[in-house]
Amino acid sequence: MVEDVICRPHILDRFANFKDLFLGFLKAGDLTFVDRFVMVCRSVWFKRNAVRLKQVSLPYDQIFSDAAARLHEFHLAADPTVMTASIPSSNSWSPPQTPFYKANFDGALFQDINKAGIGVVIRDSAGLVIGALSEIISLPPSVIEVEALACQIAIIFARELGLQEVVFEGDSETLIKSLNSESTSLSQFGHLVDDSRAAALELQSYFFSHIACVDLMRAVWLDFSKAKQVEICAP
Repeated sequence: MVEDVICRPHILDRFANFKDLFLGFLKAGDLTFVDRFVMVCRSVWFKRNAVRLKQVSLPYDQIFSDAAARLHEFHLAADPTVMTASIPSSNSWSPPQTPFYKANFDGALFQDINKAGIGVVIRDSAGLVIGALSEIISLPPSVIEVEALACQIAIIFARELGLQEVVFEGDSETLIKSLNSESTSLSQFGHLVDDSRAAALELQSYFFSHIACVDLMRAVWLDFSKAKQVEICAP
């Protein structure tokens, strides 16, 4: 476990109180560990409030992985070397140019049943829905892994429909950055990024695009009634 590797060197440390604990981490000089510690504390605080108010929240065993994913997303957004202009992005949905098709994908969390939902809608250059898919899966460790799985399923679905030129569009800027990057992803969801890239290589032409969350919800979840929907339930 990643958390075991990070925390093991500090397991014998003793601190008088929380302030002493935090100052001890700062004095150790490991800023990466400090960042992770702060994010985990934030997640634990949110979990405590959710339990107190009897609201739905992440299971305890997913707090660390979710905090790590959020920290990774923050670092990507704050990195000045990452040029957002290089990422195809749109504030509103638009149909693809001929001969491309557009596959919009999205994920949703159902923490009360410990499940996640994935939706994919594929349209042609006229904006007509040619296929749609929804799937229920076990709840992954983090939100971004749901998005990464949705992208992977969108690619496989497009291939099954026999499409060769496809734009894959989602609302996670972090995921789209990782998919468009030429370097290997070292993030927690990196293996899912690698799998999606490998699957997309079987297409003749493709690229990954970012879209605002509100417009993606309109593009995916509100249009299932217009499509021939394929239901796939996880075992």
